[in-house]
Amino acid sequence: MTPQQMVEHLAWTYGVSIGKQQVDCRIPEEDRARLKRFLYTATATPKGFANPALEEGLPQLKHENLTAARAALEEEIAAFWNQQAKQPATLHVHPLFGPIGVEEWSRTHFKHGCHHLLQFGLIELHAA
Repeated sequence: MTPQQMVEHLAWTYGVSIGKQQVDCRIPEEDRARLKRFLYTATATPKGFANPALEEGLPQLKHENLTAARAALEEEIAAFWNQQAKQPATLHVHPLFGPIGVEEWSRTHFKHGCHHLLQFGLIELHAA
């Protein structure tokens, strides 16, 4: 994954969290509560985790360069917070957790962002 692919991937995820992009959740409903517990822990997303919505790999780049991709990510983040301010009870489907709201999407975005920042060596984990 290149830096631009990572930024565009994060933007895509924010798009999913506001319903701009649609994904399916193939996880049986009875297993989702167990998976969601991860969101409420200090555990990092495991290295090498594969998003089931991206089984076919990352999509083609949408933006001309990293600067344009970063601007698009900032727009998606703003759209997420704008939607949540106007419609805080709105649920959107996550590929692992099923329909989730702003609290769980916020936790997902934090863990997901940290996962990729660690991947690129931009942050480090420290033992508590």
